[in-house]
Amino acid sequence: MVIALFGATGRAGRLVLERLLARGDHVRALARDPGKLVPHPGLAVVEGDARDVPAVRRAVDGADAIVCCLGMQDIAVPATDFSESVRGIVEAARAAGIRRVVAIASAGVLADARGGLRNQHGLPAAFANIAAEHTRNLRTFEVTLDTTLGLLPRVPADRLLVTESGIAGRADVQRMRAAGVHAFLVGEAAMEQRITRAKAKVAEAGVPPDRAVLGGFSQVRLVPERFPVKSRLHGGWKGTLYNTFFVGTFNALPRPLVRRFGWHLLAFCTR
Repeated sequence: MVIALFGATGRAGRLVLERLLARGDHVRALARDPGKLVPHPGLAVVEGDARDVPAVRRAVDGADAIVCCLGMQDIAVPATDFSESVRGIVEAARAAGIRRVVAIASAGVLADARGGLRNQHGLPAAFANIAAEHTRNLRTFEVTLDTTLGLLPRVPADRLLVTESGIAGRADVQRMRAAGVHAFLVGEAAMEQRITRAKAKVAEAGVPPDRAVLGGFSQVRLVPERFPVKSRLHGGWKGTLYNTFFVGTFNALPRPLVRRFGWHLLAFCTR
């Protein structure tokens, strides 16, 4: 497979490049400084900048898929170079008829249960610029469930198949279930619909949201819990370091400071 790779000289891009070459793919990497890349029989380097349209088109010409590992040069400075580059890559892919584009994104652009995206709720100011760029990139990409259906024949029968993007309602879920998809990550559109309906029901009932959610249980015990909590899944020195140093340090911070980064309540309920 021929892969057009953007961001190959970055920290993530170098790892992706090594992995692609190791599995036998032919990689065409765009780089401002080709000297930063180690020569390899499976690597062809196209000199240029990701904002240079002709260079981007040369990089994607003849590729089967595109992998984008670009990022911001300095997240402390507001800029749109990152999102403009991604938009140019997507436009070049569309012009070349390439339908498979894989890009690194932030978890902040995932749907949030409170509505909107995760990066719209309690995001530290230091990450505002990079969050804005990832949000712009989200609007640039088009997602379709046809991608899942097209990949189905290539998935081994013993694998769990999860479709991630494009779920907007019950009809989409039923369509994927009928095709043999095992699980789903609910999309932003479906989440927004559910939140809107839930708020309407709560408003109609005239009761506080917490009582509306927990009203069906006979016993409810709420326990305030700081995030992160100690992990029971990991052992060894990494588990010890996480549970003692990281969790301990984080939980020692004043409550007003911690709350904005993930203070939550655990509800132990009995019907």
